[in-house]
Formats: sequence, structure tokens, C-alpha cells
Amino acid sequence: MSISTTGVGSHRPGVMPGMTTARSTAQVATPSRTAGSTPASVRDGGDVVQISDAARAAAAALQKPSPADNAITARSKLDALYADAGSDGTFITFDTAKGGRQLDMSALSDDELAAIAVDHGGAFSQDESNDAGGWLNLRLAKTLQPFQNATMSGDRRAHAMTLNALYDNASQDVRDALGWTPAMRSEGDTLLSGDVRHLGTLDWSPIFTNLREASNNGGMTYRG
Repeated sequence: MSISTTGVGSHRPGVMPGMTTARSTAQVATPSRTAGSTPASVRDGGDVVQISDAARAAAAALQKPSPADNAITARSKLDALYADAGSDGTFITFDTAKGGRQLDMSALSDDELAAIAVDHGGAFSQDESNDAGGWLNLRLAKTLQPFQNATMSGDRRAHAMTLNALYDNASQDVRDALGWTPAMRSEGDTLLSGDVRHLGTLDWSPIFTNLREASNNGGMTYRG
């Protein structure tokens, strides 16, 4: 049985709403790493600059894979899953009634799932694309779940704020896979403004806390 999705295929879930050059004289010293000593030392001429773990993590975050890179990585991961199933004496299926086992995409990143779902290069089957869209929708539902009761009661502030934050954080492939458009982002702002007028301003702190917790527990990735 393949994952049930809402609007996957057309990818419309209906829930929304500089340049650094290296100097030839630069030398990078290999720091001794201890629990209390995280900065790395970079010597450039006569100056020594301390680079913290946070700064290095931020620099690494800027080196994001391209959409084409994500598609290549995703194809490689799926092929490995097919091979693993064969090694275990079974096979990957999109209909468990026929035996085999379901394609488990839980280890793929949001961007890799989106690359499969939108499939710009034609590297994936329709079943693979549909399942990837389903996995991405499941992660979104996981992130929005804490606000479900409030939303159903008419308080959509947390829901709208979370979607807006996710939209701003997401790659274009993720937006396309989930059917998110600039118009829907604008509609989110309109919805939020209306609820704020009636219910007051909602603090962002619990929104960001939930985004980070969900990111670490099966929800959508949030790097804000």
C-alpha cells in the first residue's frame, strides 16, 4: 500500500493557507579539540581569527546542494533501498497486497523528497514521485499537529504563522512539491491579520520552539 496523500501528483495538499576568495598566503591551523575548546584558528598573514562552531555551521549551511544535486542523491538513496530489499530476499512494492515491502523514504531530506516529487529531470517513476510527496505531506502534518485543536476552534494564528515560517525557510522545490505559491503566502498573511484583530497578537517563541522540536522528531526541517 502506498502512502496516502492529499493532492500529491498535482502536489496540491490544500494546507496553505558575498563571494569568498581564498588568499594564497592563508594557512589553516588544525586546532586541538577539547570539550571546552571549540573555536578553530585561522592564520592569515600575522593575524589569527577565531572561528566558532556556530560560525562554521552557518558557513556550511550556505553550501546547500543544488536541486540537481538533491535529485542525484535521492536517486542513489532509492536505488540503495531497492538493492537492500533484494539482498533481504524481498522487493520494493507500491502495493503491499502483492507482497514485498513499502519504500521507506524516512531517511531522505525534505529537499530530496521534493526533488523526487517534482522530478524535473524525469529520473523517478510516478509511484516514487507520489510517495515522496506523501512523505513530505506527512512531515508537514507532523509539524502542524500541535495546533490542530486551536485551528478547528477558529484560532488559526499558530497554524498560519507556522506555515509562513516554513514557506520562508523552504526551497523552491519544496514549495512546488507542496503546492505553495506566493499568492498562498499572501493569503496566509491575510488570514493571520484577521485572526490577530479578533484574538490579539500571538508570541512567536512557541512557534519557533515547535518548529525546532518538530524538525528533530519527524516534522519538516526548519533551520531558522
